[in-house]
Amino acid sequence: MSSNFESELSDATKVSLFKFTKRSDFINIIPGVIFSAISALATPAQTILYGRIFTKLSTYYIGDYNTFHDFIKAVGIYCWMIIVVGAAKSILTFFSVLFWMRNGETHQRRVRRQIFAKIIIQDNIEWVENFKNVNGEINQLNRCIEELRTGNAEVLGLMTSGVVGAVALFIVAMVFSWSVTLVVLALTPFFALSSWFTGKLAYRFANKENIYSAKSSKIINWCILNAPIPRVFNGKIIEILNFRKLVNQCSTFNYKYENVVTLNMGILRVLSLLMFVQAFWFGNTMIRLRKLNVNEVFTAFSACLMLAESVSSITELIGEIYRAQAANGRLVEFLNLHNSTEPDQHKMSPTWCNGSIEIKKVSFKYTNKKEFAIRDLNLNIKSNEFNFIIGKSGSGKSTISQLIMAFYKPDAGQILIDGLDVRTIDKRWISKNITLVSSNPIIFDHSLKDNLAMSVLDEYDSLDSIPHGIITEVCDFALLSKLIQRIGGVDQPISNSSVSGGEKQRISIARAKLRDTPILIIDEGLSALDQKNRITLLNSIRQWREGKTTIFITHQLDQIFPNDVVFIIQDGATKNQGYMRELSEEPLIKRTAIRTHSFSSGSSDESQDYSDSELKDDSVRVSQIKEYNYLKNPFVLKDVEALKIGANEKIYSLGKILLYYIKTANSKSLALLGLFFAAVHAVSNPIFSYIFSRLLENMIDISIGVDRSSRLRVWSTYAIACAIVNGATYFLANFLLAVSSEKWINMLRKRSLTKINDQDMSFFHEEGHKPVFLNALLMNDTRDLRTMVSKFLAVSISLTFLVLLGCIFALVLGWRLALTGIAFAFIIIVVSVVYATVLRKFETSYKDRVNDLETINFELVNGMKTVHSLNLKSFFELQFNLKSSALGRAASKRALHTGFCLAIKELLMAVATGVILYYGMRLVGDTMYRRLQFLQVITLLLMTFTAAGSLLNELPDITRGQRCATHIINLLKLPDSKVETEGTEKPAEVYKDSILQFSNIRFGYTPTKQVLKNVSFNIKEEDIFAIIGESGSGKSTITNLIMRLYGNYEGSIKLNGTEISQVNVEFLREYISIVPQNPVFFEGTIYDNLTYGLSKESLINSNVDEYLKTCNIFSFTNSLPDGLQSDIGSLTENSLISTGQLQRLAMARALIRQPKVLILDECTSNLDTQNFNIFKELILKANQEMGVTVIIVSHDTELYSIATKSINLSNGTIVN
Repeated sequence: MSSNFESELSDATKVSLFKFTKRSDFINIIPGVIFSAISALATPAQTILYGRIFTKLSTYYIGDYNTFHDFIKAVGIYCWMIIVVGAAKSILTFFSVLFWMRNGETHQRRVRRQIFAKIIIQDNIEWVENFKNVNGEINQLNRCIEELRTGNAEVLGLMTSGVVGAVALFIVAMVFSWSVTLVVLALTPFFALSSWFTGKLAYRFANKENIYSAKSSKIINWCILNAPIPRVFNGKIIEILNFRKLVNQCSTFNYKYENVVTLNMGILRVLSLLMFVQAFWFGNTMIRLRKLNVNEVFTAFSACLMLAESVSSITELIGEIYRAQAANGRLVEFLNLHNSTEPDQHKMSPTWCNGSIEIKKVSFKYTNKKEFAIRDLNLNIKSNEFNFIIGKSGSGKSTISQLIMAFYKPDAGQILIDGLDVRTIDKRWISKNITLVSSNPIIFDHSLKDNLAMSVLDEYDSLDSIPHGIITEVCDFALLSKLIQRIGGVDQPISNSSVSGGEKQRISIARAKLRDTPILIIDEGLSALDQKNRITLLNSIRQWREGKTTIFITHQLDQIFPNDVVFIIQDGATKNQGYMRELSEEPLIKRTAIRTHSFSSGSSDESQDYSDSELKDDSVRVSQIKEYNYLKNPFVLKDVEALKIGANEKIYSLGKILLYYIKTANSKSLALLGLFFAAVHAVSNPIFSYIFSRLLENMIDISIGVDRSSRLRVWSTYAIACAIVNGATYFLANFLLAVSSEKWINMLRKRSLTKINDQDMSFFHEEGHKPVFLNALLMNDTRDLRTMVSKFLAVSISLTFLVLLGCIFALVLGWRLALTGIAFAFIIIVVSVVYATVLRKFETSYKDRVNDLETINFELVNGMKTVHSLNLKSFFELQFNLKSSALGRAASKRALHTGFCLAIKELLMAVATGVILYYGMRLVGDTMYRRLQFLQVITLLLMTFTAAGSLLNELPDITRGQRCATHIINLLKLPDSKVETEGTEKPAEVYKDSILQFSNIRFGYTPTKQVLKNVSFNIKEEDIFAIIGESGSGKSTITNLIMRLYGNYEGSIKLNGTEISQVNVEFLREYISIVPQNPVFFEGTIYDNLTYGLSKESLINSNVDEYLKTCNIFSFTNSLPDGLQSDIGSLTENSLISTGQLQRLAMARALIRQPKVLILDECTSNLDTQNFNIFKELILKANQEMGVTVIIVSHDTELYSIATKSINLSNGTIVN
């Protein structure tokens, strides 16, 4: 096993940005480069035209033109050329953006497919089980894919334009004046050194942020996927504290990243402006010495200035490339993890399956266990017969089914199917011919019909071509009529959290019936059913499977007939085997016989003893009502007038988001300081433009023989000072705003998880509250929000000051030209606002399609065994292709509109520049403006246009942030659930011998269906209180209300005489503990799981080993390599520990808390007779020696025999 599986992904190795580029990508890259390159040439072309225009002005002043008309005609030609070049650039920009965004989308879809293929190809389940924090890592990989896409799309396109433009500008500058150019480039080594050093640090910090982001995602997944556990065991505060530590680490590394990136940009701005002063001084000297003319100096100087800006932009893009490379490194590391699959092309696919299975001297040990789970096991499973594998919990029964399915490889021995070693058989053949029904099957987020039909997709052209009749037939067979009625039809959506444990098992049986494979393995697959439904379904299965190989793995021996083949497993080996009638003297069967007898002779309506003829009579079949298992997230839909977060929300405006930011920001002082420096930076630009105009005036004066040396020194000094202020304020403004926005999203992440944890269980079944969506929202999309806030604030404050100051100064200096410029600036801003609205729609649609695609990998990871055992690869490949195509369509629309947006910007800028220059030249040529006045106004206006146009560049980032902000704001607007946050009383003393009292309780999960109807009962101190009833009668709903997982009931529930709604919720969950039917443990040590949520005082008083011994699980934990410090649990299915062992650990977890009330919710369904008897004795001991009041919820009538009091529920009403 690769060491990479034993921990989360480590620091990523630095890889090329083009790691995932293929030869086929050149169909996008080559046109992208061509269009970007030609588009970039527009800048030096316009620079040449600017130089020609100012040369015309200089020659006009020295009298080279006879008339004003000749001068303005010559200028007009160049102004029209500027507009034509700009129009051509806009068209080129559109196609450049289109091809580069297509390139980015091609890369991201390719990598998503590779990750999908990486997951779906894994045949060895250990690949997932030993990959710590797999869901957190997958979530972080999704963010890395977005950064990869950006790096190969917008960033690479801008980089190409920047590099080509820089080269072209360098050539232009060298052609017009090589000496000025070399003087300008004297500072280039400092550019390179600064960029190299900061880029190296930026890569490191970006990767560290990704690592801690993945760890944070792990906590979010736990809190959402297994939401009841942090609640009932008071673990919410622990999760919040751990989450805060991790997101604080994310923020710390983001601060460092932003620090080095913005510091580098500040340094480069200073250097570029100093290059400007240096070049200008040298150029003027050369003009004075008559070695160069104005046209040569101005063009070379302008080209060098734009070259410096290009280099500065390239350097800023390098930071984004380093982030993309860090993302690439993490993606490559994941994709390079050792595959757990072997090539199947040389393996056999027999044409027929007879169904015989022989296990010869097989030994197997799980990776994280010291002892063998299976040792020298020999089984000869009879073909075409009913085979039962029995044994106590942890004996290795379920491991046998996993080995037959080839989920794991035996360490020794052979497993033969029809005489062929499974290691030589194509695994696709195995999953096609063997069906495994587990005790806790996975239900996917699709319709009931699709959940069934997906298992036979390989046999049909599509899901729609599967006949509706066979779906109805298997639903009837599996007793799903009540479920279908409840959800509104087979075409209605269901999910793993919307159906009960019993309904899951029956859906799994329906899948098996639909597949009808030669071999069927049912591994405790009926354990969640009440006796009536279990007997009815078992009888149907026997009729269906007559003459086919069927293997039952079970503790319930009442299912076995005398002529069934039985294998008794003990400590991983075969203790005995034979027909049931031959093994009646076996101790395990003898011990169970008493329990079986009581099970079939109970007095309740649901436990009557059916004769063989009755078992074969369809009239015995009783459709199961909804059974609620709270630890598996039931289908809940409250009629609450609360805001929902989902895909169809109306996206909030920027104004509303900024108002929310102002109201909630936790670092307003930093933001205000950042805005102050942004304002200073904005002011420094018009000041620098004014200085620039004075330097231009001096240059023209010098060109016509006027000595301006002293003035040149003064204005050059001012320019140097302004350059330093400009660079410093750029760094301070952007860094402070980045830190402020990071602090804000840090707070939003923490508040959001707290808000999620303060909701009752109904929250998790709304459409917009799925784990993938919420995890991506909190850890991935908030990065877009961070960028939106920091960029928008910086751009908006700069734009405001630049437009206001620029326009005011321009109006003061020359109102005619200023009004024309203001009109264009207004048009640019209006176009930006209008287009933001349009682009937001396509950005939101694109992001929603991304979320749909990311859900597939989430389902794959969490249902790996189900996918392989039902051969669902074709279904998920189909779903991936459909959702990938939908993403491609959304991406194409997004690219078209983004390209159009930037093309409009280029066109407007070119038209505005051409018109303003032409009109300005008319004014100055007609002596309506002085030369200095014209230069001052024109530089201010061009600077204003640039600032207004920069808003259009930021629109894609801003619109992505708006989507995230909308969802976050709506989430935080949700009211806290009263059952999770209210209550102050701590009634420790028993009131009048009554510890729990229900009075006329009416409750329903939906407004139209009540689950409990006027239920009243009283539980006294030290009672053993049994709640009896068939599935869906409301038994577990009572425990949910006791644990305050739901509210909104009518009537009264009292704990020690106090309304339970007034009781402090933490006290309540210390006072009452629970052992659920399907215990869930988080990915951590056994010790941490057992003591989860306990206070320090409780930890001191707890003796973990004693409780483990009491629950008969100490020997198992002691056998693990690291004892109690061994890792256990994951968000996926766990094979290291059997279900029975998990139930015993869950019992120990509950008793360690020393509760006054203990709820046992179907917790013995997966226990063998020995451990069942231990549990029964433990219940009596807890009750009689520890004084614990016990509430038993069970189908097992033997447990009722120890009850001092019981109620029998039917359809939500007490009938006995």
